[in-house]
Amino acid sequence: MLRPLALLCCLLAVPARGQAVFATGLDEPHGIVQLADGRVLVAEFGVADRVSAFGADGTRLGTFAEGLDDPTGIAQLADGRVLVTEFNDGRVQAFTSDGAPLGPFVAEFNPGSNGLPGAPLAIAQASNGDVLITDNYAGEVLAYPAGGGGARVFASSLTDPPGNARGIVRLSTGSVLVTFTGPLEAFQVFGPAGGSGSVFAETAEGEAGQLVQLPDGRIFVLDWFFGTVRAYSAEGAYLGAVASVPDVLGGIAVLADGRVLVTGIGGTIYEVGVSTAAETAPEPAPVARVQPNPSPGPAAVVLAPRTSGPATVEVFDRLGRRVAQLYDGPLAAGEVWTLTLNTAGLAAGVYGIRVRTADGVEGHPLTLAR
Repeated sequence: MLRPLALLCCLLAVPARGQAVFATGLDEPHGIVQLADGRVLVAEFGVADRVSAFGADGTRLGTFAEGLDDPTGIAQLADGRVLVTEFNDGRVQAFTSDGAPLGPFVAEFNPGSNGLPGAPLAIAQASNGDVLITDNYAGEVLAYPAGGGGARVFASSLTDPPGNARGIVRLSTGSVLVTFTGPLEAFQVFGPAGGSGSVFAETAEGEAGQLVQLPDGRIFVLDWFFGTVRAYSAEGAYLGAVASVPDVLGGIAVLADGRVLVTGIGGTIYEVGVSTAAETAPEPAPVARVQPNPSPGPAAVVLAPRTSGPATVEVFDRLGRRVAQLYDGPLAAGEVWTLTLNTAGLAAGVYGIRVRTADGVEGHPLTLAR
């Protein structure tokens, strides 16, 4: 049972900034891509299990594909085909650019070399045409020939045990950048053919997800649990947060006109600013903390809001699904709260704890170690 215990201290809040609504009313949107003809496709992971199409102005154009099973990643290949990952069923489906089904591109996503079930999440295409797919659970990237055929391991997490492989992007140099979460919170860079990688940048904070490279070379990365978009230089230097929204983020895409869209799992697509000039001021100190972390059992969220007002504290799994709500009500400035998360019904792994207060939105990863 989850229950607030006493008025007690700290999780951080970043004020919502640098964003506007592109479209809303979606069902747990995750992956997003702009096609060569300008349409924007979004994979809806919720009960809809479909891919929806939008105009570049945010006008809903209808359903591109349906009858999918937990679609997450989406990409258009150089030959025009559209690929969609089915996360929990371990498949990758192929469609024409008009949405006509072509059948499975991958009928059974290979389990990773560590024996964990295959969980295809994000897609990119290498400079040689190979289709690169992140295996979220196994901490690997698998490469499939664009014309079909067996997979090879393109890249693996640099840590043991491996971190979860989440976002992937081919850089303008031809190298491939992959976000791994787990023992080492970092972006790892691999050559065009894969193989041995190196650390490109360690995560500023939070947990990295999908990512894109802008025409000017900067890399925008989702701090996905906590609704923040962070910018890095082409050399890996951290440039600061460019946007923060009150939602768990799923996917990110840069449009042909330079706009950047991110999907909020609550049902909204946001357009975020691409200038960091006004966003590089130091972020406020946290107003909450999670302890112990890692935790073998119950964990405490300690809150100390600076501003009185309504607050919520929620717990999310790695796909952004809410698994618990710890609090929903008023908080008074200057008072200290402790909330207890009973973890008995949760599997080992990393969860996100998100806090919304009058000071803004913030989150922290919590590792449950059994």
